[in-house]
Amino acid sequence: MSVNTMERDRGGPGRAFERCLRLVACVGLAGLAAARPPAAQPLPAPPAQPAGLAQGLGTLPLDLAEDRTAEGSLRLSVEPERNPVYAGELVRLSLWLEVERELLEEHMIQPFRRELDLPVQVQAGWLDALVPVADELDVGTKSLALGGSIVAARDDVARGGPGRTAAVVERALLVEREGALVLDGPTVLFATTDGFREDLVQGRVPNERVDALVRADDLTLEVLPLPEEGRPFAFTGAVGRFELRAEAESRRVTVGESLRLTVVIEGDGDLRGFAPPSLPEADVEVRGTLDEIEAGRRILRYDIAPRSTRVDVLPAVELSYFDPLDAAYRTAASEPITIYVDERRAGASEGEGASSGTSQAHEDPPAETGPPRPVVFAVVGGALAMALAIGLSRRSRTRPG
Repeated sequence: MSVNTMERDRGGPGRAFERCLRLVACVGLAGLAAARPPAAQPLPAPPAQPAGLAQGLGTLPLDLAEDRTAEGSLRLSVEPERNPVYAGELVRLSLWLEVERELLEEHMIQPFRRELDLPVQVQAGWLDALVPVADELDVGTKSLALGGSIVAARDDVARGGPGRTAAVVERALLVEREGALVLDGPTVLFATTDGFREDLVQGRVPNERVDALVRADDLTLEVLPLPEEGRPFAFTGAVGRFELRAEAESRRVTVGESLRLTVVIEGDGDLRGFAPPSLPEADVEVRGTLDEIEAGRRILRYDIAPRSTRVDVLPAVELSYFDPLDAAYRTAASEPITIYVDERRAGASEGEGASSGTSQAHEDPPAETGPPRPVVFAVVGGALAMALAIGLSRRSRTRPG
């Protein structure tokens, strides 16, 4: 036997065993890596807030502004929908801005980085108390600054007339106490120039900036108390005009089974200004109530359960409210809801649903016991690789020389 053959036979089993050991190590490391919990993923960055109508602004200074109220080239007024009004009412206010087109197009300067259709800012101490009007959300053709926010104003050609631009912003103010409510006249600030020049770098630039202001008249609202005459016993403070509807999650339940009753209240009044309506007397148990405001609606979710099979109708839910337009108390009511209540099955615990009622919660699958799957994979793979190495080693020893 040659020397090369002897070296190959001698080194063969050793190299095979070394390769098997490497395989065992690789399989074990792979299993441990798979068993290791994944690294925590970084939280996604919050989306950039678009430069929409709610973009925050600073305030223009009042100290050095020239008072140009008497000139009449720009006027600001606040007009209520009605006067007098009632305590607890959301009063609709219209903020009117009228400006001569020559002043707007030839002399006004943009006061902020974002360009405005009407480059003015309206300031008043009570602006933060205003709330949007439902039918005026995102409606308008001209932008202006109302306090620290950019809002949309509705263009009114009829009120503007020849040579003037008129726009209105409509909001609502909640008046809570009876008596005289004085709203200080808001101030509108703007910047003007006597002319513009063309600059090679900046384009059209003003010659000299002059800050100016115009003051509006004060507004006095007469707030009346709600009348005692005709006030329903179930009245809880709702002022405005409201509609109400009710829906049942299911029409067939078992005695003692939970049933969700959803009541939706919509209207032009203060939805948070009154207690929720009580459910009418019925042979049902009220287990809980969820009260939420969503998208201009008040949504009440009652968790109820019938106590007997005698319950076949959920009576109408009623809301008593005061209508300030008619100066009278009204009642909004839902439609009665027919339901079917089955006897509880023998051996069923209270709250267990009927087969035809609401869907039951599925049981969670049993939790896995024992070591994690990747660890098992590593152990089994290592054992197989070790067995392979031993087999190759024995085979090399028994091979004839």
